[in-house]
Amino acid sequence: MMGESIVREAFCCFVIDKNANLNYNSPVFVPYEIKTFFERSDNMRTETLKRQADMYCEQWQAINTFYEDYAKSVGHSYTSLQTLSLIANNDGKCTQAFICERTFLPKQTVNTIITGFLKQGLIRLVEMPENRRMKQIHLTEQGLAYTSKVLPKLREAELKGMGGLDEQQRETLIALTSLYVSSLRESTNEEKED
Repeated sequence: MMGESIVREAFCCFVIDKNANLNYNSPVFVPYEIKTFFERSDNMRTETLKRQADMYCEQWQAINTFYEDYAKSVGHSYTSLQTLSLIANNDGKCTQAFICERTFLPKQTVNTIITGFLKQGLIRLVEMPENRRMKQIHLTEQGLAYTSKVLPKLREAELKGMGGLDEQQRETLIALTSLYVSSLRESTNEEKED
């Protein structure tokens, strides 16, 4: 009950004349002015959330732009460089299905990228014994030489970027980004259930 009286007093300080007679034992009465205050407060919170979400998305887009610009500088699209990096980091364990799963790219897009790499001589496909329709993707000697020139520069930039933060900032960045992603997933799952 103590919390209730604090709430009543907080409500009252906004709208009740100091000379007014107030019975604290009556049910909480929320005048129009208080409702308006909280509606404005909710609107301000919503506007703040919108502004912050936009600011975060701008930063996320700046990261994507960095990767797109680097990919273009080495003659690739963002998606083809991302695919090449996955192949290089998972040589022999990589399939088109794996690439689709990790990049969220459609099968047709991945197939087009893989076909291009085959024509360039960067990769070779090896049938998997347990499923002949699936093929493991391996870098060729030419592919190994090419990725050893292109990918380390990108990795070095990523490490320099992280190195610009101290240990606690890096951990906070990772933790808060993970929390944000989880929150996004939860909110989209809630929408699906409704």
